[in-house]
Amino acid sequence: MKIISSVQIVLYKYISFSCYCACCHSYKMSRFNDIKLAVISDLLKKKVFGDEIECVGCEFDSSTEDLRNTDMVFFSLNLRKGNESLIKKLVVKFEPKDANVRRVMLTTPQYFNELYAYLEIFPLVNDGKIEPAYPEFVVGSNAPELSYVVMEDLKESGYRMCKDLLYTDVDHVKLSLVELGRFHALSYAAKEEKPAEFFRAVSKFKEAHYGENERVYHSVRVAFDRVVTRLPSKYSDQVERFVKLIESKNRFFLEIVKPEEPMCVVCHGDFYLQNMMYRYSEGGRPIGVKFIDYAMMRYASPVIDLSFFLFMNFSPKDRDRHLDELLEVYHDSLSSTFPHVTVPSLDDVKEEFRRKCIYGFLHTVYFLPVISAVVTGDCPLDFQNMCDGVLAEKLNEILRTVGGDKAAEEVTEVVEDFFDHFPIG
Repeated sequence: MKIISSVQIVLYKYISFSCYCACCHSYKMSRFNDIKLAVISDLLKKKVFGDEIECVGCEFDSSTEDLRNTDMVFFSLNLRKGNESLIKKLVVKFEPKDANVRRVMLTTPQYFNELYAYLEIFPLVNDGKIEPAYPEFVVGSNAPELSYVVMEDLKESGYRMCKDLLYTDVDHVKLSLVELGRFHALSYAAKEEKPAEFFRAVSKFKEAHYGENERVYHSVRVAFDRVVTRLPSKYSDQVERFVKLIESKNRFFLEIVKPEEPMCVVCHGDFYLQNMMYRYSEGGRPIGVKFIDYAMMRYASPVIDLSFFLFMNFSPKDRDRHLDELLEVYHDSLSSTFPHVTVPSLDDVKEEFRRKCIYGFLHTVYFLPVISAVVTGDCPLDFQNMCDGVLAEKLNEILRTVGGDKAAEEVTEVVEDFFDHFPIG
């Protein structure tokens, strides 16, 4: 029997595409040709940069050589209109060509969601209201033979990835939550101003995480079982309740993300550090943030975004110390973005977090070891085996060992902290 883990869905952004290593150069050249023959042609045909624009050159950023994901390419377009010259620095994300990778990672609904967000959702909720939290969209396609999204290269505006991969500091967290509050406020405003159009739009998101199989349940259960023996006996009742709680498998996970009014918003859906880019002061303090990768967007509780970020990228010790303060930071931004719009109260947000933060906990349990392995190099995932699909016994072994003892210790700490502060009744 073959079982696919949900870890695979997000791995392609961090782990080498080993399935392409043998032909990396030819694969990369294939993508360069896609840009030259399809993407640039689409840009000019749709007159993205205006009328009578001629492309006189295309240069590929050397940073593409270092990308773990060979399906993302940075490039510069040299454009000319009459005697005027213009350089546009862009990034294109391609849906992987490998059919097995597409199947394993559910990339087709992901690419639909991201392109749909740029073409429909963002123009609907943010028609010039506030400075967008997302990159400027350029062009995209969901054609089965070649799906891609082209955006501005945020590096040109001074944004870069945070140096932290796992836990970060309170300055990064606060800045991200301020921007998240503004991002979520757009939904509450749209629900008041154009409800029919808004609800029609959000109903079209595709499920890109919980497919027909039970990979999320499987990943959580194996990752949780890995640390059960490390837990003190005082947690035995909580362990039993947790196992019983998730035994309905996909039904349980889908219930968490089921929209419940009036709290729901358009969620980023994969809101954690590696989907954010920051701008820094000369002293190194984060002063601006943009969110990237909208493939997992959904209409659900704001806690879907809040809990994953706060469990995945803020240590249990720091979260315990700052949680109330951070929820206040988020709510201050949420309520002040559009003062005339009705939003949940701070008490509502805190209660919603208490009810649904298990979402972030569940996904941290299985995903933290993956990122920990990237940080430490200890027992990294064999992505080739994951993409090809392996026997359940082999997959269980991979999930039980990824990240080594360090990752197991970190997950144990997360589990203990969750049971202490959000006990399952």
